[in-house]
Amino acid sequence: MNRFAHRLILRRLVLALGMAAPLAAVAYPSVAAAEEPQVNEGAVSKIKQFLEICESTPELTEAGKKVASAGLVHKSKLDPNDSGQLNSDSLRFSFKKAHGAAKLYQVKITRVVETKTTGVGFGKTAEKGKLFKYFVAKKDGVDGRPAPVQIFFADGGGEPVLYDWGSF
Repeated sequence: MNRFAHRLILRRLVLALGMAAPLAAVAYPSVAAAEEPQVNEGAVSKIKQFLEICESTPELTEAGKKVASAGLVHKSKLDPNDSGQLNSDSLRFSFKKAHGAAKLYQVKITRVVETKTTGVGFGKTAEKGKLFKYFVAKKDGVDGRPAPVQIFFADGGGEPVLYDWGSF
């Protein structure tokens, strides 16, 4: 078989696989939906409080204090010297972004996905549990996709807490 014949066979194989892939993706749509975790109302309540504080408190540091004091975030996001405030990295980066963008989102969860993470934090703040992504929808009339907010559920129970909100 010459080089031209090999290329022709390869092209036909790629074309056949490309045409079959959409059929395979459509063949089992209910399997993924059946495995999707349920929305936890406690987590939704925390997201709602977080968004309300961000929208109603224009000053960044004050909003960070309110979020920390309300117990909405994981202890690894708190200042180690002042548990009533977010740590400087969280405050300056992910919280600053979320604080400015909160006005674009509504408390409407479009999807929940369990991650493979089995623990968060480091050292004194390390904790085992499950991490979920809650996708929060944009307000009506605002273009864009839902933002994933990571919610942590500690092993042994307790209230869910926000672990990452940097996608707002």
